[in-house]
Amino acid sequence: MQVFLHRGELHIIPREAELSADDDGSTSPALCAAVSYVCTHHSVTVASALIQQVLQCRISGYHIS
Repeated sequence: MQVFLHRGELHIIPREAELSADDDGSTSPALCAAVSYVCTHHSVTVASALIQQVLQCRISGYHIS
């Protein structure tokens, strides 16, 4: 499983998603394929509202400059 933040929302790519492997032969999806999957399968990969809320509470104290 891989997770991404996209447009302020947490997205989870399940292991069973059929994405091409990295050039090093690892089983993790290549970054470009994973980002494309998140963009094209937004409603499938977006985490639940409860998980989004928990994430926002955890990161609310961090300031990004």
